[in-house]
Amino acid sequence: MTILHISRRTWISRFVLLAFTLSLSGWFGSAARGSEIVTHTLESPSIAGNMVGIASQRMFQVYLPDGYAESSRRYPVLYSIPDWSGGTRGYTHKNGLDIAIEEGRIPSTIAVFIHAQHAGSGIAFLSSPVFGNWETFLISELAPFLDREYRTIPDPRARALMGRGVGGYSAFILPVLHPGVWGAIGVNDPSLWCMWLYTRGTSNALSDLRNMPDNFDGYNSTDTRAQIMWQIGARVSPNPDTPLFYDHPVDLNGNWIPEVREKWDAYDLSNPDTLTEYSETLKDLLSIAIVVPESTSGTNRSDNISTISQWEATGINNVVRLDMPGGHSDGKPERFIAMAEVILNAMIGAEVSPRGKVAALWGEIKQNW
Repeated sequence: MTILHISRRTWISRFVLLAFTLSLSGWFGSAARGSEIVTHTLESPSIAGNMVGIASQRMFQVYLPDGYAESSRRYPVLYSIPDWSGGTRGYTHKNGLDIAIEEGRIPSTIAVFIHAQHAGSGIAFLSSPVFGNWETFLISELAPFLDREYRTIPDPRARALMGRGVGGYSAFILPVLHPGVWGAIGVNDPSLWCMWLYTRGTSNALSDLRNMPDNFDGYNSTDTRAQIMWQIGARVSPNPDTPLFYDHPVDLNGNWIPEVREKWDAYDLSNPDTLTEYSETLKDLLSIAIVVPESTSGTNRSDNISTISQWEATGINNVVRLDMPGGHSDGKPERFIAMAEVILNAMIGAEVSPRGKVAALWGEIKQNW
């Protein structure tokens, strides 16, 4: 078996059609639809007490499909982690979800769009005492809230995690670190370089280390790449006894620190040893949809393709590669729907479950779809 590769030609035609439909919808149809965006603010004990001053009150938007209020049925849920801009995308994706559901391309679904911004920069959704326990927030606070407040199907087979850029890296690694929470992954041009830069060669790791502030007081004023590296380091190799609160994988002379590098390698899903360790967890997912942009300028295209090839060689064949036109920031609504179509179709086809109730709920959705 091989990884499914949906060609650029196929997605160009679908991309253009959906973009045109979304444009018309913005002019004519959106107000008439019965779907809804509901905004919530959730107090998070897991994020409270972080050392950066990130607010513990976290905002997110919930997309409810047309007919939700009148129905008694339960729905699958798409959780969307934002890119480094950190903003919520509920209204950005509302029309696309409406159209895809109306056209029968995806079943009616709930979608959750999380706001994750601090002082103008993003959050990598990794847990640490420094930046807050974002993994715990997502798994033990947000998901239970959704399952309690809305008619979700409260089962991993009906719960998917999605993301773009740095959020895409998080959507990759979190289901590996926490198996049995999500049943599928959808990522748009994920920033796999988050790990590659610091595990493959010393030059980038050394350059970024030399550009770091002397201590943590400089975090909010440093550049994006340093902030991303800082958040990863605080999760991967924390050390409260250093000025930066984490250990870097190289020293100031450009030499690897083996025990620290090993910790960083454990978060690199293209590292052969790491991939071997987690391959069964990845194979257990119903689907992994990866958008690969056509453009090579300012995108993660080569990283994505290389990783997919490595996964295929390891026998991970539940990956769907979606080659789509544009660059890193193009076509967000169209790409979101493309990923949703792949993973929701895989999820709704997984009716066999140890929990008969879940299978029955999927069967009900399939019957009415």
